[in-house]
Amino acid sequence: MGQASTALTAHKEKMVTAQLSLEAADKVRKERLRESSALEKDRAETACSQWLQLWGASAVEAAELLGMGDVSAPVPRTNRLRRDVEDHLRIAYEHYGLPAGALAAAEDDLRLAGQLRARFADEDTSALPRTSFDDMASPLQIRLDGPAERDTVAAAQIAADRALREQALAGLTTGAENSARTLETLQDMIERHIDGLLAQINEAFDTLDRQRGGDGACLEYTSVRPDGARPWRWEVTPRWKRSARGDYVHYRENANGAQVKVYAIQLVLAALLADAEPRGRVLILDELGNSLGEVNRKDMLGALRTVARRQHLTILGTCQDSVLVDAADVCDELLWFTHASSSDAYNQPTRAWGYDSDTQRVELTADWITAGRSHA
Repeated sequence: MGQASTALTAHKEKMVTAQLSLEAADKVRKERLRESSALEKDRAETACSQWLQLWGASAVEAAELLGMGDVSAPVPRTNRLRRDVEDHLRIAYEHYGLPAGALAAAEDDLRLAGQLRARFADEDTSALPRTSFDDMASPLQIRLDGPAERDTVAAAQIAADRALREQALAGLTTGAENSARTLETLQDMIERHIDGLLAQINEAFDTLDRQRGGDGACLEYTSVRPDGARPWRWEVTPRWKRSARGDYVHYRENANGAQVKVYAIQLVLAALLADAEPRGRVLILDELGNSLGEVNRKDMLGALRTVARRQHLTILGTCQDSVLVDAADVCDELLWFTHASSSDAYNQPTRAWGYDSDTQRVELTADWITAGRSHA
């Protein structure tokens, strides 16, 4: 008896639950019926069949044209669609060369189309249009259909020309990319080469300074590679030490003139020492030995002699008479120019001294030097 009572109670509970579910479902059904009736009423008021007849195609195509494949997109209203039609048709006529103000001088069918467009614009946008779109657009369509075949041929020619240009452009682009890679490779080679030369000059610059008793010198250099067809610059900054424990000093910092000139000559000599093919070259130094003390002057003249003999080149230096004594100790030949007077256009005969095989100085004045001069 207890089991039967329990089963009866469970059955009654299921009956109550089923009844509640039935009532809820019936309520939903009635709500759906009301919504369906409202939609049917809206459909009748919208005159869908008439709109489809005006459209002249399937409802699926209309939905695709209106972008209604996305259910989340809002449904466009008829008044907005009609305004869009009016605007696009107006723009089409304007592109053809017929703005609204020029219709008075247009042909009859175009003027009629303009009148129909104005009537279409004044109609009630919520109702079916009384003016046919075909009537408004047919004059323009007729004029466009006339040269359609010619336009098709022109479009094909344009497409062919574009294909040729794209092919040519692709070839030029490939060539430009290859040239850019080649240029970059060449620039890398040039940069490595010049950086190597500057490194050799830097080493020779430091060696020369230490050989004369200095504390060291260096070159700081940076390559400023150009972008395109522009000059290529290397920013080079000479620096030297004023003491063994000091930092390298920028060459533009205040220093006495003799020190600056010593390092200037050392830098020139360092460039000669770093050159792999100096033979036969000529280096000309103006005002050689000026602004230098006796020790620095002898050091620089000795360095010039060493570099000239080591690198097999000729160094010509102009100097004052006060430097000739020191120059005579290191130079292979001296040319002495003597000024006659401020009123005389010519110097006195040039005297030359050199060294014979016994290293004894001899005067080498030749007859042709003095020929024709009044001071001979």
